[in-house]
Amino acid sequence: MSGTTQDARRGRTRAVAPALALGLMQTGSAISLAALIFAEDASSRLGPAVVSFLLGSLIVSVVMALRSNFTTMVASANSSVTVVVAALAVRLLDDVADDKAVTVAAFVAIATVVSSILTYLMGKFEMGELVRFVPFPVIGGYVAGTGWLMLDGGMRVVLNRGVGLFTADLFTAEFAQFWVPGVLLALAIVFIPGATKPSALIVLAIVGFHLVVQMTSDLDSVEAAGWLLGPLPDSSGLGILSPNDLQAVDWAAIARATPGIAAVTVISIVGLLLNITGVEAEMGENVDVDHELRLSGGASIASGLVGGTVGYVGIGQTLLARRLHTSSRMVSLAFVAIALTTILAGPEVLGALPRFVAGALVMAPGLALLQRWFVDGILKGSSTDRVLTVVIPVTMGFFGVLEGVGLGIAIAAGLFVIRYASLNPVRLETTGATMRSNLDRDADDVALLKIEGASTLILGLGGFLFFGTAARVGHRVRAALESEQEIHDIILDFRQVTGIDSSAEAELQRLLRRCEQHDAHLHFSDLRPALLESMAANGHHDRIFPDLDRALESVEEKLLADRPHDMSTSTDTGLAPALAAHFETIDVEAGTNIITALEHGSPLFLVQSGTFTVWVPNTSRARRLRRVAPGAFLGEVGFFTGDAATATVTADSDAVLLKMDHATFDQLTESQPAVAWQLTQLILQRTARRLASTNALVNDLLR
Repeated sequence: MSGTTQDARRGRTRAVAPALALGLMQTGSAISLAALIFAEDASSRLGPAVVSFLLGSLIVSVVMALRSNFTTMVASANSSVTVVVAALAVRLLDDVADDKAVTVAAFVAIATVVSSILTYLMGKFEMGELVRFVPFPVIGGYVAGTGWLMLDGGMRVVLNRGVGLFTADLFTAEFAQFWVPGVLLALAIVFIPGATKPSALIVLAIVGFHLVVQMTSDLDSVEAAGWLLGPLPDSSGLGILSPNDLQAVDWAAIARATPGIAAVTVISIVGLLLNITGVEAEMGENVDVDHELRLSGGASIASGLVGGTVGYVGIGQTLLARRLHTSSRMVSLAFVAIALTTILAGPEVLGALPRFVAGALVMAPGLALLQRWFVDGILKGSSTDRVLTVVIPVTMGFFGVLEGVGLGIAIAAGLFVIRYASLNPVRLETTGATMRSNLDRDADDVALLKIEGASTLILGLGGFLFFGTAARVGHRVRAALESEQEIHDIILDFRQVTGIDSSAEAELQRLLRRCEQHDAHLHFSDLRPALLESMAANGHHDRIFPDLDRALESVEEKLLADRPHDMSTSTDTGLAPALAAHFETIDVEAGTNIITALEHGSPLFLVQSGTFTVWVPNTSRARRLRRVAPGAFLGEVGFFTGDAATATVTADSDAVLLKMDHATFDQLTESQPAVAWQLTQLILQRTARRLASTNALVNDLLR
């Protein structure tokens, strides 16, 4: 036999022990969860419920082991969801007069099947990413609240008196003798290091307890004293409701508990998604979340139909299996063997499980969740997050799951509004003296705009505008209108605005009226379609522009109106006669593309009359880069670098151009280098002026 084969066999042999340990933990957990729900007034169905919970957990474990995308994955009945179902079942018992056990069984089945169907549908319609929208403090608070409910539920299993942590007699000898061993075992399971220690501790506790009983008393006496899960009623089968059972169900009470079913659904889906993402992060794997949702939902539907509860991947058990190098299928096989043996052994064996062990199996994961909450939420969280992660579990403990999660979401939403409202929606603030339109103008116009442009305030807005952020915009506009600097025009650019609510729209209408009172004009650019329709419906067509560049151009034209000139017919090109002689004069009709994007070898143009638009095609919306007037060069960058044109240049009207091709420039450089240098210097000067203007704008952006 080869060494490789022997190593493989030794590896499989070493994996059997941890697989059996995990299978034992899964079996004990399923029994404990059944005991948690079917206690006190519902205990008459505990025997069938244990069988159903074991079988349902088996279904989930086998299906997930065979079909999950995780390389290693352990799934079973989920304690987080079940403890919430148990808390809701306690409320339900208070609302039911007769046949309480049957009504609780019906509620568990309905909650399991409904939540599982919705889980499956979320996966089918690829909605798994919705978990990213749940605020982390709410998740942390829910985790802590679930941990607290597990502690309380485990205490109820141990005491079997319908009371948990909130009982005045908890520390009396009558009660302490039952719960102290359970709490100590739960603490040992959580905090004693060692991968196989939990299962060893469970076996040791069960065996040790029965040895002590054999030496000091008898099984009937300790059972009568409440130390054991038994006596269990003889189970003639699964906990599936018969037609007679269905007639005895208090359907009105279940209807009143419908919000609880909604809570189970939300908690089940969120818990599953959190577990999936947690296992992904710990194992360094990327899985199809929606596939896992469909798989878990389908398996849990089958579990609910046989009377079981919701089940899905468990973080702790999965990571433990990975560390112990055992496979999902081996763990599932071990669970099947142990669970079926337990079921076939009958109610006598099931009833012999000590209550403090069953309670410890519920309390241990609760303690682990509280430990994680304390480290991540309390020690590492911010002050506001700490408050939220404390309020939620306290509310869940005293008032219920729905109230705790609902209050947490409400507080988180309020904190979000406050925090978001404190963000400045003004992403850019500058004036027309610094930022100008992309229309090339002559030096005199530029000089005038540097002076008069200070009366134009430009505010670039961003994010979602609602009553909080819109109020900040309004405050900034009012402050500008009341400042010493006289403001005649205000441009609000909405290019980076993601959305706007009705309160923000009302604030914009108030700003329009305020500007009119100060003889100022308010302009809007790059509005979203819905807001565009709203503003147009209120008669503000002349204040709306497709983009900031055109809004700036309109304001500039108004400022320059005192210097009447016709830029489309100007012939002042700034060229010396010796240089102008080397250009060819050409006529261009409106709509002609003189330069096309991505083409090489474009000549150099100088606009003599008419205007041109430089724009970028082949995008979702053609964007104007520049609008040029007489005296402006076109194609100068590609002309000197030899690169392909980056934009298309189109004539807005009939125009006259001066044109120089590469061959002419090369001849000029050889024959008259001084004249060629004069052309180069002229282009550099104009480029430098544009660069200086851009630098000033960048400086405003960085402030």
